[in-house]
Amino acid sequence: MKGNAIARSVKRRRLFCLFFMLTFVCWAIVHLVFQHFKILKKEKELQQRVTQLSLLRKEEKELRRQLKKLHNEDYLLELSHKLGFCKEDEEIFRVEKKG
Repeated sequence: MKGNAIARSVKRRRLFCLFFMLTFVCWAIVHLVFQHFKILKKEKELQQRVTQLSLLRKEEKELRRQLKKLHNEDYLLELSHKLGFCKEDEEIFRVEKKG
């Protein structure tokens, strides 16, 4: 009987350890899966931000080019003529193309 009682306590301890290990392994797997999905979401967000950054850099480059052109007097004169402005002694004739 004593051997049977010891065997029962050993079985209970092993069963408890097995239950604890299985619970821990299941928790770890679920945690890893959730972390994986979080990482995928962050990588997608990062890719969107990189794309947005490249578009903003292109826009900045274009704006800097336009700003540089604004320091050119001939460009300013051409731009003002397109907007309908002229010097005091100038007349602007608009010619429309047909066809």
